[in-house]
Order: sequence, then C-alpha cells, then structure tokens
Amino acid sequence: GKSTLIAQCANQIPLSQKVIILSFNEKIATEMKSKLRTRIPNRFPGDENDWKHTQAATLNSRGQRLISSYYRYRLHQPLNLNVKKDKIDDVVESLCNELFDRRKQRYLEQLNAYKKSALYPLGTPPVKPKRRPCYTAFTGLLRLSRASLYRPTQSSGSNLKQIIAFYGIEINVQLDLDWAVQALQRIECETVARFNESHQITLDEQIYMPWALDLRDPFPWDWIFIDECQDLSPLRIDLLRRLSKPTTRFLFVGDNDQSIYGWTGADPRCFDRIRSEFSPFTFELTSTFRCSHAVTEFAQKYVPKITAFEGNLKGEVLKYPNGGPLPELKPGDAVLSRLKSGLINIAIRLIRGGCKFQGFDDLLDENILGLLQRIYEEQSDALNVPERLGRVAIVIETDIDLNGCSAEKVELYDLSVALKGLSEAFPGIRDFAGLRQQLHQVCKGTSEGPLLSTIHKQKGAEFNNVLIVDFSLLPLV
Repeated sequence: GKSTLIAQCANQIPLSQKVIILSFNEKIATEMKSKLRTRIPNRFPGDENDWKHTQAATLNSRGQRLISSYYRYRLHQPLNLNVKKDKIDDVVESLCNELFDRRKQRYLEQLNAYKKSALYPLGTPPVKPKRRPCYTAFTGLLRLSRASLYRPTQSSGSNLKQIIAFYGIEINVQLDLDWAVQALQRIECETVARFNESHQITLDEQIYMPWALDLRDPFPWDWIFIDECQDLSPLRIDLLRRLSKPTTRFLFVGDNDQSIYGWTGADPRCFDRIRSEFSPFTFELTSTFRCSHAVTEFAQKYVPKITAFEGNLKGEVLKYPNGGPLPELKPGDAVLSRLKSGLINIAIRLIRGGCKFQGFDDLLDENILGLLQRIYEEQSDALNVPERLGRVAIVIETDIDLNGCSAEKVELYDLSVALKGLSEAFPGIRDFAGLRQQLHQVCKGTSEGPLLSTIHKQKGAEFNNVLIVDFSLLPLV
C-alpha cells in the first residue's frame, strides 16, 4: 500500500538528509507519523533534533511555517501570524451581495420586458435570483482562481474565463466577467493590506500567501513526499517548489480516481502537470490490498482499471433504503456522512435500537449552536419545540435569500432541520437548554461500537465495514 511505500522509501534515505511527508489534513499527518515511528524508528532517534530528520505535516501548516520563517530569518522581522478561521470576511460578503444585486437588476429588467410582451402572460417568466447561489458562485470563483494561480492585477479576463469554464462556476462570462476581475483585484489588495497591517490570514491563505508575496522557505527540504497527490492544485504545487531547493527530490503518491477536494481547487490535470514539471519515474499500482473483491467490483463501475489483490477478502456490498432497518454494526465499523446533520439522524436511530457507538461530539460548533439558540428564542413561546425549530429553518432560509449566504448559514440551516428531528425523537424536550443537552448526549456516544464521522475527516482510514449515509447524494463523478 501507499503507507508502506512511503516508509520503505524514507528508510533508504541517509539520516543526514531531511525528509518531510505532506498530507491534506491533520489526522492523516498524525497517523502517518505514528506509522513511520513504528516502521522506520531509525529516522526518529528520540533526541532534541528528532524533528530535523523527518516530519509529517499538513500543507497548510508548512505554508504558515514558511511565512513565519521567511519573515524571521530572511527579513529579521519576527511576527505572530493570526489565523482567521472565519470562512467569509466582510469584503467577500459585500462582493457576494454585489453579484446578487447585479442579477436582481437584470431580473427586474427581464420581468418588465416579459410583462410588456405581446403574448403576456404566455411564455416562460424570468427566474428570480437567490442569494445562496451567488455566495456559492463567488466564493467558488475566489477559491478556484487562487488555486489556479490567477493574479487579477496582472492576468487577463480571458484567463479567468477559462477557469470559470473548466470548473463550471456559475458566473455569466458575457455579463459579469469584467466585474469578476475587478472584484478579485479588490480582494487581492485587501488581503495583502490586512496581512501587512495585522499579520492576519485565513486557512486558505496559509497556502496562498507564500505565492502572493513570493516567499521561499529559508530551510528547504532534501526530500519532499506528498501523500494523496491527486488533490494537488497549481497553487499547492507552487508551495512544494517554495519548500524545496534545486537538488530536492520528490515522491508523489496518489490515485487520480480518489480526488475528493475539487471544491478546494484539486485539479484532475495535476498528474499531467507533475509529469511535465518534475519529469518523474512512474510506477503504477492498479491492485488494491485494502478493499474486498465485492467492494472493488462495485468501484469498477466508476474506476474500471482497479482490481483486488487475490488474497483479499470476498466481502459484500449491500444497499439499505433510507429510513429502513440499519445493518448490524460492530466495533471496527464506521458510519460516514458528508454532513453532521446526517450523523445526528443515524445516532438517534442507533440509540433507539440500543446500539452503542463512538460519537462525534467534537465536530459540533458551539458558536453555531449559540446562534441557533438565539434565533430559536425569538420565536413564539406558544409553539412547541419541533414547531419552533421548523420556524427557525424558515427564518434562516429567508435570511439567506434577503441578506446573503455563507457556509455558516448553510450549516445553521442543516443543523436546525436535524434538531427538529431530534426534538421529535425525544418529545420530553421542553426548551433549547434541554435540546442542547440531549444533542451532546446523543453525539457523545461511548468508547465502544462503530465510529460515526464525516467522510472527509476519515479520508485514508480503514474499517471492517462502512455504512455510507445518503450515498445517492454523493458526487460520484
């Protein structure tokens, strides 16, 4: 498997040469380091220089470390970076609203023309725009243009047009392309100004700022290994270059058919880019040593070339209808969902069935719960808890249409719907305090039984059996 390959390669490298293994999330990086300490202990002698020999880290953490190191050792200006975890700032929100206003103005003009047409009210009336698609379109444009190394102050609108077409971003290039270029120019200027003034960056900017400011690591690596390289973007590949020196050797390990981070800019053409820029030797692994024959056969519907190693288990793939009986779940199994709301619904059913499970209480956002409570308490006291939560969902949906959308509002809406189901499952709940207490009790689970988690959080993990919630809603291609 891939982990074994990485360990074996690292074991061949002299201890005098620095090796870093880069992953896409903290969980995978931590697990990788644990595996390496067991499999190649010689690269972890246990002294104070342990970290100098071999590191396993995330791309984001190395991007942030590069920024800090450059300012400290090259510019002699030590700084404390302030990582802003908000998913949307005031400038982005303002531009999302501008896009909505542009679409609304065009809608009103089309509606007026429609009403004045000779055949009115026959024909198809124009569709009224909503704010949530505007938020999705513009934040996607920002994220994917950065991932594609688009510099709005220097690049042409035609380059941006190609990015919009490739990723299918819902931006009207005939009517809004010039505005989009200007909007991205404004964000670039605001981002650099914010960094210079307060040393504040967002999570995405941990990778973006080294490129935007043209920084290089003062202490480059001798070897750079990249796990799950199918999720690289041009921006992430640029970061690898900035962590390296002319003699650095690279090892890319990945599967082009397992890319799940397209929304962050993962480019399906990255394998071609790697071949072009790094001229690597290529070794193909078309057999899976992890999946059973049945799971592999099912996966062949989407990835025909994959085969199962002949010694793998036979296994089976079963389909369970939504709302139907759940399969028997045991320790070592997992229930995975794209959304936390899906996990809450499954947790309720497992509790009712007397099944213990390892919970996901750590995934709950107390800030989101606090905001949800405030909206809940503004509703009529005459309503019971499920009715008030139904009203909360309507309030959030209306606010999205009127005042703009954000990732937090989407999460807030999904959680309100899930909590309505929770209150219906436990009719003894009388207020939000009781609802919150019941939610934590449901999500906490135990230290026994199957694991409940999100799909992205468990990327690369292994389980005996996996139940995927709402499989039909997954983007499979």
